[in-house]
Amino acid sequence: MNKDFKKISKYYLIFFGVISLIIFLYNIFSYYSYQAPDGDAHNEYVYFLSIYLPDELKLPSMVDTYEYFSPPIAYLFPALSIVLCRNTITSEDYKTDCLNFYDNLGQVFLLFLFIIYLISLFLISKKLFKNHLKFFIPLFILTLSVSVNYQMFSSFRGETYIMFFSSLVFLLLLTFAQSSKINYFQYLYLGLLLGLMLLSRQWAFFFLPTVFMFWLTNRTSKENKRRMFFGFFASGLISLLIASPFYLSLQNKENSIAAWNGDSYEINVNKYPISFYTNLGFSEGYFTNPTIANSQYDEYIHGESILPTFLSTIWGDPNGYFSYTHLRYLERNETFESYLGFVNILGLSFIVLFISGIVKFYKENKRKTNNNLQILFFNLIIFNFVSTFIFYVIWMYLYLPSINANYMLQITNLLPFFGAYFIYKIKNAKNYYYALITLSILFILLIPTFIYGSSYLIN
Repeated sequence: MNKDFKKISKYYLIFFGVISLIIFLYNIFSYYSYQAPDGDAHNEYVYFLSIYLPDELKLPSMVDTYEYFSPPIAYLFPALSIVLCRNTITSEDYKTDCLNFYDNLGQVFLLFLFIIYLISLFLISKKLFKNHLKFFIPLFILTLSVSVNYQMFSSFRGETYIMFFSSLVFLLLLTFAQSSKINYFQYLYLGLLLGLMLLSRQWAFFFLPTVFMFWLTNRTSKENKRRMFFGFFASGLISLLIASPFYLSLQNKENSIAAWNGDSYEINVNKYPISFYTNLGFSEGYFTNPTIANSQYDEYIHGESILPTFLSTIWGDPNGYFSYTHLRYLERNETFESYLGFVNILGLSFIVLFISGIVKFYKENKRKTNNNLQILFFNLIIFNFVSTFIFYVIWMYLYLPSINANYMLQITNLLPFFGAYFIYKIKNAKNYYYALITLSILFILLIPTFIYGSSYLIN
């Protein structure tokens, strides 16, 4: 299987890589970042930075944009693209005349980050499994099948950077687990990654307990564990040193490091009833019309139920921000609405696969067929997903209007690991190839959800 699979894997990588690259490039030249959720405010942030760059990094206030509370990392490259445009052309209105230039260049940069993210997945696979291609190919297909990635990596938002930096952190943690030697440059690198993550979006703080959990669960000598503790402590100080100027400035301006559009709330445990967590929305149009065009389902999109919101935004477009652009122009396409209902059926099949992967992992643990590094890593990403999800729910009680895959992009992209693990554990080569063919069919069926404005292509 190894020799044949190496040849076949190349075709899989080329096929899915080329299709996704074409879709990304199409979206870059068709989709403006300001069309994303809160896109106007994010772009106002970008333009404000560009006014003062490269001489000064001055952050906006509430008067300039209601996204003023967001850390600046996600906006720096597009802002520098405006500076480049400003120094290249002569114009009386740089904000308008540089729009295509900085938007396209910024989106190309995001595509570059996504490619590096995929490379990091390959390197993680290589560390975890001897036959790493057998694991990486389904992981690659499943990651490219997460529809929200195509929207988010075309928008200037911090969540994409959290996802990007977290993959590098996971890769680095695996390196720590494999080596008993202390490399101080690696701890410096960890501190830099965590600091940049904290400057991407406030909820990057939710990732930090995962690093501590790694230290607790990593099997190594007491002496190495002690050294690692001090190394992580130093990394934490470096990350705080990098991120603290922004959060201190926010504290000075708003008396809060987590100001949300100028508001600050207290937790109200009665904010959401028990039905918020239990209602699946199946009878309200989850499989027929999971969009705001369906008034009954609309209630479950805007904070009335957690699961329909989260799942619909992984593969669908309930609010009409990306693929279902009819909604943007107050129009309807009932055929596309039915298609999005079908997409939710496909999404549930993915969820079943992901859950099956988790169950399979724990069964293999009982049989002691997983090596220590695999046990460490998969326990770590399970902890990361569960703890971060809980933190998001708490944060939602304070600030967020609802939970969706846009906010939880980083942990949403942990789900493909579990699906890839389940497929990797298929011992029969013929059944393994059937699984890859099934993933390929699902990917093809989901393609309209990857493309901006595809509702005008399906009638």
